[in-house]
Amino acid sequence: MLHEVKNIERLIKKIKEKSFEPVIKKPLSDLEINFLDEFSSELKKVKKIFDYPDLVYLIFLV
Repeated sequence: MLHEVKNIERLIKKIKEKSFEPVIKKPLSDLEINFLDEFSSELKKVKKIFDYPDLVYLIFLV
């Protein structure tokens, strides 16, 4: 617990001092997007996909 508190204190200090550099990255690479597109297309073919609510959202990704 003490370790977590120290980490939080260090984070707050860095934020207050603005001693960090923001890094902007592309959210998904083209390879990842292509994979998700193909994966969602395959999932749409599975008739029982709606029996798995945690997977249903994947068919609407791309």
